[in-house]
Amino acid sequence: MSSFLRSFFALMRSFVRVMPLAWRMPFALKTLFVRVMSFARWVPIVRVMLLVRMKPFARMKSSVLVMPLALMLTVSGPLSVMADGPESSAVVFQLYEEGGESEFPEMLQDSLRTLWEHAGTQRDMAHQEITDRVIPELMARYYASGGFFNAGIDSVRVLTPDDGPVGIHIYTQPGCRFSIGSLSFRMDADWVAENRLAGPEVTDSEITEIADVEFPEGADTSSPDLADLSGAVPVPNRADVSDPLHVPEELRPDQVISFYGEGDVYDAAVLEDEFRRYIRHYELQGYPLAGIAIVGFQPDPENCEVSIIAEIDPGERFYAAGVRVGGLRQHDPDYIQTASGIRQQDLVTPGLFQRGRRNLENTEFFHDVSEGDIRMREGEPYVYYDVTERRANNFDVMFGYAPRQVDGYNVIGRGALLIRNVGWSGSSLNLSFERLEDMVTRLRTGYGRQWIGGLPLGAEMQFFFLQQDTSYQVREWEVQGSYNWTPERRVTVSLTQENADANSNPDLPIRVLDGVTRSAGVGFNYDNTDSRLSPTRGMIFDLHIASAFRRVTDSRVEELESRGSMIQQRVRSSFKTYLSPFPRHVAAFRLYGATVESPEYTETDLMRLGGSRSIRGYREEQFRVGRYAWGDLEYRYLLDPYSHAFLFAAGGAYERPEMVGEQDTGTSDWLYSGGFGFRYRTPIGIMQFTYAVSADDPLHNGKVHFNLTADF
Repeated sequence: MSSFLRSFFALMRSFVRVMPLAWRMPFALKTLFVRVMSFARWVPIVRVMLLVRMKPFARMKSSVLVMPLALMLTVSGPLSVMADGPESSAVVFQLYEEGGESEFPEMLQDSLRTLWEHAGTQRDMAHQEITDRVIPELMARYYASGGFFNAGIDSVRVLTPDDGPVGIHIYTQPGCRFSIGSLSFRMDADWVAENRLAGPEVTDSEITEIADVEFPEGADTSSPDLADLSGAVPVPNRADVSDPLHVPEELRPDQVISFYGEGDVYDAAVLEDEFRRYIRHYELQGYPLAGIAIVGFQPDPENCEVSIIAEIDPGERFYAAGVRVGGLRQHDPDYIQTASGIRQQDLVTPGLFQRGRRNLENTEFFHDVSEGDIRMREGEPYVYYDVTERRANNFDVMFGYAPRQVDGYNVIGRGALLIRNVGWSGSSLNLSFERLEDMVTRLRTGYGRQWIGGLPLGAEMQFFFLQQDTSYQVREWEVQGSYNWTPERRVTVSLTQENADANSNPDLPIRVLDGVTRSAGVGFNYDNTDSRLSPTRGMIFDLHIASAFRRVTDSRVEELESRGSMIQQRVRSSFKTYLSPFPRHVAAFRLYGATVESPEYTETDLMRLGGSRSIRGYREEQFRVGRYAWGDLEYRYLLDPYSHAFLFAAGGAYERPEMVGEQDTGTSDWLYSGGFGFRYRTPIGIMQFTYAVSADDPLHNGKVHFNLTADF
């Protein structure tokens, strides 16, 4: 249990130390990863080193260098660490460099301390072996990863006092830190011979075999680390087969912008990152099997420089033969192939995998879609995704409870039904009905289809009906077309006709005039969030601009001194962004704004604000406004990928213009609200509960909304 407690406290200590280094994410993540692994493996079976192997985006084996994770960390930590192990295995480590006390690498401390404790309780490793072999090996690799190729381990002394922990003092001579004398890249000769462009013939003498790299005696050459190459000799010079006459220009190594090379201090982790960038360049050209191997590594002890030769083997260029989806049971495979947007002979690049994954997510047929990889079938490469399907259809119901400040309460309800694949695969039929307070009834129905003719085109027609008690009713027809410019970007165009019929009873206040409004609009949507159901990072931007011509047909036009006909302009925009600074924690920020510009206004010209779909804490559609701007900040704690608890605060302002037939009715005000709730995935669907209260109400008088979304 003591080992468990030590690992737990080490994990907590790493969290405290890494938080101020959040801007140095690679270092922070590596440190936390090692601590978590140590905590998870607190039983006395410990790996001395964890290896991290670089992989290409398609999850294929790549011939690049392997780096021990311990060698990527900078020197940090206290001068000594106390280990309260069982019996006599407690140990304190101390490092002396050039005869002076120095900071001990924390990663090595933890590994050595655990090994020492393990040796004290097991028979397969003695303390003597640790001091004679393990400690010198780890220290040498540590120094070599940082460019101290001349480092020497003078001695390792074990002090065993009668009372107290064992003391291990390590004496070293780091020497000078090497810099990069030269870092050169060249193409693999065999690959060039098979893929060279037309030009002068390359003779056998020009394309020679790669000379073997000589390693220090006893080094493991099966998967060499940079630290093992300190004694390697350079490869003999040979013809420059990367000449433009032999290699396509976009594949030449000099086309990659280098950020690390001659004159820079040697660092194994930085060199690995540089190799990653080169591999990424070739992946973008359609070579998912690209790899880099070090074929020349020559330290110069006199000048403290090292010369490195790296050879690039792009491998085979892949063109997709199609798409395969694993886990597909309910939906049409042909439509999924079309909706992925991946076609035969598409060049296999990281962007192709991302585009296909995003297009599949946009169908809303899946809970999860994998990153994608390549599967060979009958010698042809297919882009492959694993998916978790959703049921095609769903319904959504919402109930709201709004207590009144004096007495009584109001209950509202909303229901929506979505049925897919009606008539064609990828089509959808939707129907929604709302019953709000103040005798407001709303009905909306529509039919749409995506990927028409195998192209990223969509079309939809909707009908909308609104009955406002006995005062008026509104009927609206809308036709909309869309084009998915990219999986993240969509452009829409729409045509709308709205008919308003008012009750002409002279005893009722004039809120609406009979009339017809025809409008045309364009919209743009950008969405790069990581999940459509529960995003944790990314942003969504939406913009819609419309121009309308309104003609008033009401007989009371002259009486009310209305213009009779007019041009109206509408602009609506929203911005949402999601950030996850720590695991399970998500910050969601939303900002909305809209305006209606018109020479005169009736109630049907105004926008409705307030309630569960806008500023929570106010009654549903409590305000009729001509322009508004509001935003909210929501903190979420994830319970699982689809469930979370949340707190939010919202604020904004609105302006209501003067209405036809009224004088001095224009107003404006600020709105504030806050609340909490949860969203939870159950076997029957996703339930959401929200309690929200506005600044105008006491805390106990908040609005309650309950929502259930279920697939069937």
